[in-house]
Amino acid sequence: MKCTVEIASPEDMISVWALNHRVYCEELGQHALDPSGSKVDRMHSVGVFFVAKVDGSVVGMLSITPPGAGGVSTLGRISSSMLRNSLHGVAEIRLLAVERRYRAKGIYDALMLAVMGYCSLNKIDRVVISAIGRQYRLYTLMGFKVLCGPIKEGGCEIRPMLLTRSDFEASVYRKGRLASMERK
Repeated sequence: MKCTVEIASPEDMISVWALNHRVYCEELGQHALDPSGSKVDRMHSVGVFFVAKVDGSVVGMLSITPPGAGGVSTLGRISSSMLRNSLHGVAEIRLLAVERRYRAKGIYDALMLAVMGYCSLNKIDRVVISAIGRQYRLYTLMGFKVLCGPIKEGGCEIRPMLLTRSDFEASVYRKGRLASMERK
């Protein structure tokens, strides 16, 4: 299976919104179901969307909101104003989803390499994410640090987390799994 990751085209966005609905509405219950089977992200106009494709079909996606581009929803989930203020100027990974049948096949890894490359090129040193509770361990392996306790949202648990570029580069995940991917 050959996976390619690229910036989403306008045509890709139909698949992105359908995948967003399947994962965040149907599977996780974070948002209400929509009869259209589509969930457009409220920050879509300022996000940079990456898509992972296999045989030309979108099988994964990741959205990053660059610093200063708009509201950062992860910060809104943190009750400490002092902590929120210390995170001024961070980027946010808003959406990260992989089709169920393509999970544990390197799609997530390819998306993370792409977005961290984007961060490096754009001198983005800090990224926040609202990690879904069941993925918490994976994010800690990548170098993400918990910002506050878990929060219940819809039918899922979320943990606001922060990743610095230096923590990512020093992580077990980066030095092991992703380094071996890059050598291929």
